[in-house]
Amino acid sequence: MTMKNPRFIRSCIAAMLSLCAATASQAESSYPSRSVTMIVPFSAGGGTDAAARLLAEKLSVLWGRAVIVDNRAGAGGIVGVEAMVHAKPDGYTLLMGNVGTQAINPSLYRKLPYDPQRDTVPISMMAELPIILLASPTFKVANVKELVALGKAEPGKYSFASSGVGNSTHLAGEIFQSASGAQFLHVPYKGGGPANADVMAGHVQFEFTSILGNLGLIRSGQLRALAVASKTRSPTLPDVPTMAEAGVPNAEMGSWVGLFAPRGTPQAVIDKIAVDLRKVIESPQVRDMLVSQGPPPVRRRPKNSNRSSRKIHSGLPCLSSRRASTSIDRRLLERQAALRLSAGGRPAALILLSCIFFDIDRCATMSTPAGVAWHAGHTGVAARR
Repeated sequence: MTMKNPRFIRSCIAAMLSLCAATASQAESSYPSRSVTMIVPFSAGGGTDAAARLLAEKLSVLWGRAVIVDNRAGAGGIVGVEAMVHAKPDGYTLLMGNVGTQAINPSLYRKLPYDPQRDTVPISMMAELPIILLASPTFKVANVKELVALGKAEPGKYSFASSGVGNSTHLAGEIFQSASGAQFLHVPYKGGGPANADVMAGHVQFEFTSILGNLGLIRSGQLRALAVASKTRSPTLPDVPTMAEAGVPNAEMGSWVGLFAPRGTPQAVIDKIAVDLRKVIESPQVRDMLVSQGPPPVRRRPKNSNRSSRKIHSGLPCLSSRRASTSIDRRLLERQAALRLSAGGRPAALILLSCIFFDIDRCATMSTPAGVAWHAGHTGVAARR
């Protein structure tokens, strides 16, 4: 008789919901109560890996729990991101993503096993990563002008390494070729570490990579810095010219790294991680360490990320992985771009703005003529806003 009383039933439901909420709140407030896994979707030794290991070390101390870096390399970061999005959304599996996994891949591949807008939750950006052109010590070129001359005299004979097909280091190489008119062979790796090893050994002549994690190799002479792909010189390498200063204007490219969680992770846990991440990044030791390695530390929370992502994606065509991995016909590329620009095409991002998650103005974007040329050569259309 009592069970048929609607008021009694409502009271029981309310009590159960309150108990569940209290239990969840208690679990979130005690986060983390065990070790946390931070997936890096690239092999050890690159810029994203270096950022993750620095962050993991400091968070382990702050939390009193181990933060384990798990390198899941493969397919331009897709393997690692897929592992993260299928993990239990409880805050104990995180992703150190970058502009490639979160912004470039969705436009590069027609089909992905994840959707960064739907399946990942941005926690905070950690650092912006300047890209640098490094040469093997056995490769006898003194500067960028000599490198360009070789690439024009013997197209395709010399090779450059990247940390994967379609990521920011690969795009930096393509932009460099388009802007300079030289042609080189692209050799992709599963991360910056293996790429560094082959460049140092002389198997590949040069590479585009992040300054982060490579400063020691540069200063020891194991790798030679020819130019930075940014508008201004790096304060940690003041003697290294920019691309424009080295004779190749309109060849800027950059990247960033940020922390992400699977969709469905409780907001209280997201906020807790973000607050603690801010403490770590703003600590003098970490700031000094990041600055000494090249990239400026950034602590930026997402703002209207899903809305911004949809807006940006809606105006950009998708690239096929087959076209992106093939060599480019430079003359056709430049001609297509010139036709579209002369027809009033408005240049925009090469692939995708880095502010896709963080609403930042200074993004790793390529709105230069060379960037538009690369985009037009791969898609047949100019990028749009």
